[in-house]
Amino acid sequence: MSNRGTRYAERVKKWALAIAVDSGLSVVNDECLDRGVAIVKYELAVKNFLRATSASNREAALQQTIRRILEAAHGQMTERELRKKGKFDDVGTSLWNQAFFGLQKSGIIRAIGKGTKGDPRVVQTLVKLDREES
Repeated sequence: MSNRGTRYAERVKKWALAIAVDSGLSVVNDECLDRGVAIVKYELAVKNFLRATSASNREAALQQTIRRILEAAHGQMTERELRKKGKFDDVGTSLWNQAFFGLQKSGIIRAIGKGTKGDPRVVQTLVKLDREES
């Protein structure tokens, strides 16, 4: 946490103090500090995951959505489920196909399987979204 700067250190201190007060302690001990660090790390992870990214056009925005959905599913899911969560019917087939096949051609995702009952098409992430830590 020390490489994050004083802003995060101050947040850790505040959380540690709150934990100590809540626990009825008269001093902030190492356990309170450790828990404060864990809370701040969790806050940063949530912010990083939910970060709104800017896109220069609708295709790029949809591609980011597809990638976020896949990453939330640990990097893979059926194409049918991806279409449902990506609101395929709302964006239209032309835009969806442009975004989806663009990601495939670029080697960012891949789809495997025949798309039959015994062998559903599964979409996998090959390259994770580039998210800078805040």
